[in-house]
Amino acid sequence: PKSLDFTRQEQLAWQESLQRLRAIPASSKIHEQALAKRAQYQQLLATATGKLEQANSEFLTHIITAAGVSPADVHITLCSIDAVPTAASPSDAAACRHHQGDQPMASPASLIKLPIAIALLHKADTDSISLSSDLYIEQRNFTEDAEGTKINIRETYSLQQVMAHMIDQSNNVATNQLIDYVGRDDIAEILTSLGYDDTYAGHKLAGDVIMPADAGTVGNKSTTDDITAMMVDVYSLETSKYIKLGEALLNQADLELAHAALKDLSPAITWLGEKTGQNDRVLATTFAMKVANERYAMTIAINYSGDTEGLQEIVRGVASHLLEAGL
Repeated sequence: PKSLDFTRQEQLAWQESLQRLRAIPASSKIHEQALAKRAQYQQLLATATGKLEQANSEFLTHIITAAGVSPADVHITLCSIDAVPTAASPSDAAACRHHQGDQPMASPASLIKLPIAIALLHKADTDSISLSSDLYIEQRNFTEDAEGTKINIRETYSLQQVMAHMIDQSNNVATNQLIDYVGRDDIAEILTSLGYDDTYAGHKLAGDVIMPADAGTVGNKSTTDDITAMMVDVYSLETSKYIKLGEALLNQADLELAHAALKDLSPAITWLGEKTGQNDRVLATTFAMKVANERYAMTIAINYSGDTEGLQEIVRGVASHLLEAGL
């Protein structure tokens, strides 16, 4: 559309103007004027960029509506893993698409286990802690877990095992023990240092009846922007610590959401790993996929819903769009 072409030209003009203003030295007589203009042009650039991002992301709204889901209840962030320019910043208009991605989900549910894993790996790397180190599972962290989970209280496991079961089995006891091990304050500090400013991951998880000791007073929170940024980091940085986390995502036991949605699109689209989450406030998943030769990370959350079919339909719609038109 002509209006979109104009906005692209406008964005380019503000970018070029800002580059020229930044080149004016502090010793120049017009330096103060240049600073004032820079502030003005940065606001104009942000407006033009926002318009472009909204236009580029409109296909998400159409896909959500076609799936029979209310767009007001959905949060989506979709990013090219290989094109995002910096870690923990899924904001580049060319690399990501958003639908309410910067707004908090009603609950992150078990998606919150991903930032806890990242905080653990960061601590292990910074403090030179081996992931083969032992971790004792305390009675105080017990709560109900899904049948078949493999972490038992009053037993000892390696940090690697505890993290893996937190991710691939979505084990709540493992999660609660790792919150104690890393520490709430350290988790918050680590996530902030990595750029995940809209995520808090310090409240322990509980089953239907039993609340673990010292569960916390502040609820967990996150956005699909933050969770997707984490997935981009895990799959793009390819450090040894993130490879272990990637393996846990690939070994996911819950295959009812994105995995189920994408299986009929193989081999054109390949599922690379996933973490799901569900409670009475949200149905959500974050996953990685390969479409042709491009890798993408996507997080979708539907507030106050258990509409598995609707979520699957949205995932298929986005994957098909990427296959036909790219990002």
